[in-house]
Amino acid sequence: MGLAMKAAGTPYHPTSADWREAFDMLCGHCAAQPRCEIVESMIELKSGGQWPGGGWVHNAGAGVTCLSYEARPATPMPRQQRRAMCRQKEAELPPVCDGCAARKGTDASVSLHTQRDYQAAVRNRSPFVCHQDPEGKRLCGGWCRAIRQREA
Repeated sequence: MGLAMKAAGTPYHPTSADWREAFDMLCGHCAAQPRCEIVESMIELKSGGQWPGGGWVHNAGAGVTCLSYEARPATPMPRQQRRAMCRQKEAELPPVCDGCAARKGTDASVSLHTQRDYQAAVRNRSPFVCHQDPEGKRLCGGWCRAIRQREA
Protein backbone atom coordinates (compact mmCIF):
# COMPACT_ATOMS: atom_id res chain seq x y z
CA MET A 1 0.00 0.00 0.00
CA GLY A 2 1.56 3.30 -1.13
CA LEU A 3 1.84 6.49 0.90
CA ALA A 4 -1.05 8.18 -0.93
CA MET A 5 -3.22 5.15 -0.27
CA LYS A 6 -2.42 5.16 3.45
CA ALA A 7 -3.22 8.86 3.69
CA ALA A 8 -6.49 8.61 1.80
CA GLY A 9 -7.98 5.41 3.18
CA THR A 10 -9.05 1.95 2.17
CA PRO A 11 -10.45 0.88 -1.22
CA TYR A 12 -14.04 1.98 -1.76
CA HIS A 13 -16.51 -0.52 -3.20
CA PRO A 14 -19.63 1.45 -4.18
CA THR A 15 -23.02 -0.16 -3.82
CA SER A 16 -25.52 0.18 -6.66
CA ALA A 17 -27.38 2.79 -4.60
CA ASP A 18 -24.41 5.11 -4.16
CA TRP A 19 -22.66 4.54 -7.49
CA ARG A 20 -24.21 7.56 -9.31
CA GLU A 21 -23.59 10.01 -6.45
CA ALA A 22 -19.93 8.93 -6.13
CA PHE A 23 -19.41 9.16 -9.89
CA ASP A 24 -20.97 12.64 -10.08
CA MET A 25 -19.01 13.90 -7.06
CA LEU A 26 -15.65 12.52 -8.19
CA CYS A 27 -15.57 12.11 -11.95
CA GLY A 28 -17.97 14.96 -12.65
CA HIS A 29 -15.41 17.46 -11.34
CA CYS A 30 -12.20 15.78 -12.50
CA ALA A 31 -10.04 17.13 -15.31
CA ALA A 32 -8.81 13.61 -16.10
CA GLN A 33 -12.32 12.20 -16.60
CA PRO A 34 -12.33 12.14 -20.44
CA ARG A 35 -9.13 10.04 -20.56
CA CYS A 36 -9.52 8.15 -17.28
CA GLU A 37 -9.64 4.38 -17.09
CA ILE A 38 -10.54 4.29 -13.40
CA VAL A 39 -14.28 4.34 -14.09
CA GLU A 40 -14.04 1.25 -16.30
CA SER A 41 -12.02 -0.47 -13.61
CA MET A 42 -14.55 0.53 -10.94
CA ILE A 43 -17.31 -0.94 -13.12
CA GLU A 44 -15.29 -4.16 -13.40
CA LEU A 45 -14.95 -4.11 -9.61
CA LYS A 46 -18.77 -4.39 -9.41
CA SER A 47 -18.49 -7.65 -11.34
CA GLY A 48 -15.85 -9.14 -9.07
CA GLY A 49 -12.76 -7.52 -10.56
CA GLN A 50 -9.85 -6.22 -8.49
CA TRP A 51 -9.76 -2.74 -7.04
CA PRO A 52 -7.81 -0.49 -9.46
CA GLY A 53 -4.68 1.22 -8.21
CA GLY A 54 -5.42 4.95 -8.18
CA GLY A 55 -9.14 4.27 -7.79
CA TRP A 56 -11.78 5.33 -5.32
CA VAL A 57 -10.99 5.18 -1.62
CA HIS A 58 -12.66 6.00 1.67
CA ASN A 59 -11.55 9.48 2.74
CA ALA A 60 -12.10 11.12 6.12
CA GLY A 61 -13.06 14.52 4.75
CA ALA A 62 -15.20 13.57 1.79
CA GLY A 63 -16.41 10.08 2.59
CA VAL A 64 -14.96 8.92 -0.71
CA THR A 65 -12.34 10.31 -3.07
CA CYS A 66 -10.32 9.18 -6.08
CA LEU A 67 -6.56 8.88 -5.89
CA SER A 68 -6.36 9.86 -9.58
CA TYR A 69 -8.43 13.04 -9.18
CA GLU A 70 -7.13 16.13 -11.00
CA ALA A 71 -8.51 19.62 -10.44
CA ARG A 72 -10.10 21.21 -13.48
CA PRO A 73 -8.33 24.29 -14.78
CA ALA A 74 -10.19 27.51 -14.00
CA THR A 75 -9.85 31.07 -15.21
CA PRO A 76 -7.58 33.17 -12.99
CA MET A 77 -9.08 36.14 -11.20
CA PRO A 78 -8.21 39.28 -13.16
CA ARG A 79 -5.10 41.05 -11.85
CA GLN A 80 -7.04 44.24 -11.04
CA GLN A 81 -9.46 42.31 -8.83
CA ARG A 82 -6.60 40.53 -7.06
CA ARG A 83 -4.82 43.83 -6.44
CA ALA A 84 -8.03 45.36 -5.07
CA MET A 85 -8.47 42.36 -2.76
CA CYS A 86 -4.89 42.67 -1.57
CA ARG A 87 -5.47 46.33 -0.67
CA GLN A 88 -8.46 45.46 1.53
CA LYS A 89 -8.04 45.50 5.27
CA GLU A 90 -7.98 42.11 6.99
CA ALA A 91 -11.40 42.74 8.55
CA GLU A 92 -12.90 43.45 5.11
CA LEU A 93 -11.95 40.05 3.68
CA PRO A 94 -14.40 37.14 3.86
CA PRO A 95 -14.03 35.24 7.13
CA VAL A 96 -12.17 31.95 7.35
CA CYS A 97 -15.08 29.68 8.21
CA ASP A 98 -14.92 26.76 10.63
CA GLY A 99 -14.93 24.26 7.74
CA CYS A 100 -12.38 26.07 5.57
CA ALA A 101 -10.15 24.04 3.25
CA ALA A 102 -7.27 26.22 4.49
CA ARG A 103 -7.92 25.40 8.16
CA LYS A 104 -6.10 22.26 9.34
CA GLY A 105 -8.31 19.56 10.78
CA THR A 106 -11.50 20.38 8.86
CA ASP A 107 -13.26 17.88 6.60
CA ALA A 108 -12.28 20.05 3.63
CA SER A 109 -8.63 20.10 4.68
CA VAL A 110 -8.43 16.30 4.81
CA SER A 111 -10.46 15.69 1.66
CA LEU A 112 -7.98 14.78 -1.06
CA HIS A 113 -10.00 16.15 -3.96
CA THR A 114 -10.97 19.36 -2.10
CA GLN A 115 -7.30 19.96 -1.30
CA ARG A 116 -6.32 19.40 -4.92
CA ASP A 117 -9.01 21.91 -6.00
CA TYR A 118 -7.92 24.42 -3.35
CA GLN A 119 -4.21 24.12 -4.16
CA ALA A 120 -4.86 24.48 -7.89
CA ALA A 121 -6.99 27.59 -7.23
CA VAL A 122 -4.23 29.17 -5.14
CA ARG A 123 -1.50 28.18 -7.62
CA ASN A 124 -3.49 29.47 -10.62
CA ARG A 125 -5.07 32.39 -8.75
CA SER A 126 -8.50 31.19 -9.85
CA PRO A 127 -11.42 31.97 -7.52
CA PHE A 128 -12.29 29.38 -4.87
CA VAL A 129 -15.63 29.75 -3.13
CA CYS A 130 -16.48 29.05 0.48
CA HIS A 131 -17.80 25.54 1.10
CA GLN A 132 -20.23 26.88 3.68
CA ASP A 133 -21.81 29.48 1.37
CA PRO A 134 -25.13 27.90 0.31
CA GLU A 135 -25.22 30.07 -2.84
CA GLY A 136 -21.59 29.29 -3.80
CA LYS A 137 -20.77 32.94 -4.44
CA ARG A 138 -18.64 34.14 -1.50
CA LEU A 139 -14.90 33.76 -1.95
CA CYS A 140 -13.18 31.45 0.52
CA GLY A 141 -11.53 33.47 3.29
CA GLY A 142 -8.57 31.09 3.42
CA TRP A 143 -8.10 31.37 -0.34
CA CYS A 144 -8.20 35.20 -0.16
CA ARG A 145 -5.47 35.20 2.46
CA ALA A 146 -3.36 32.69 0.51
CA ILE A 147 -3.63 34.85 -2.62
CA ARG A 148 -2.68 37.96 -0.64
CA GLN A 149 0.38 36.15 0.64
CA ARG A 150 1.35 35.05 -2.88
CA GLU A 151 0.85 38.55 -4.29
CA ALA A 152 2.90 40.23 -1.55
